[in-house]
Amino acid sequence: MKQIEKEVASSFYGPGVYTYEESRYNLLQVESQLQEKLRTAPVTIKTAYLNILSLEWQYHLAEKNVTQAQEALKLAQKRYQVGLAKISEVTTASASLYQTESKLTDVLYQYHLSKVQFNLERGQY
Repeated sequence: MKQIEKEVASSFYGPGVYTYEESRYNLLQVESQLQEKLRTAPVTIKTAYLNILSLEWQYHLAEKNVTQAQEALKLAQKRYQVGLAKISEVTTASASLYQTESKLTDVLYQYHLSKVQFNLERGQY
């Protein structure tokens, strides 16, 4: 289709007009995309920054949860050693610790990913 348009334009206007019009159209598209990016950039950057702050808070909370899960596992192990708890309680506490550590790792990953996204939005990379 483009080839036909180019041939028609070349025969009617001359060989360089179609290329000029195509380039002009591409320039208008890029300018439009730039204007859209400039319009949305402040909101996008602010959202990325707020996401980082939220993930920092989530990380500190996840750290506290890991500490609590570690203590719960220690208590369950001691209770099991003296015969006050079943092995299932130790297993449950161990699984809970694993889940909280996994959540901590996930939040840390999301935090670093958000920092990269924030820097990309600001043009830092």
